[in-house]
Amino acid sequence: MLWNQFIGITILLYALTNPVGAIPIFLTITRQAGSASIHRIIVLACTAVAIFFVGAAVLGKQILNFFNVGLDDFRIAGGLLALVIALEMFQAQYGKFMQPPSGVDRSEVDIHGWAITPFAFPLLVGPAEVSIIITLSNDNLGWSSTALLGAASIIATFLIGSTL
Repeated sequence: MLWNQFIGITILLYALTNPVGAIPIFLTITRQAGSASIHRIIVLACTAVAIFFVGAAVLGKQILNFFNVGLDDFRIAGGLLALVIALEMFQAQYGKFMQPPSGVDRSEVDIHGWAITPFAFPLLVGPAEVSIIITLSNDNLGWSSTALLGAASIIATFLIGSTL
């Protein structure tokens, strides 16, 4: 993997997660939380995103072999999934998000629940991002390429955290 590919993959992962688009949802989720809780949610969400990315990069080929799925089949399914998600983004639908009750005290905010389940997965890292990581890990064979893909994932995660 060349350095221009490394930078391109880092920017691709950052753009796919779309942290700028997730900011309004993040603010809605954390409106009852205090400043320290918000920072903990960001750290936990970014840690979960990094684990998803690096796990898919390292174990991508083994996951496909376990389910007996070919890479070309997976590329088609991942592309169709990314297309469906992109088409759903064009439809602005209000009210599909489950909002927390307004009477929740700041000390009762579920940091782990909000950071991982609705925010890190599936909002930032969904099936389309995981399928693209698995495809990239299968395109770049060798441990050095996998390590650079993991490093690009971690740098993209830091960029996501700094954006949030």
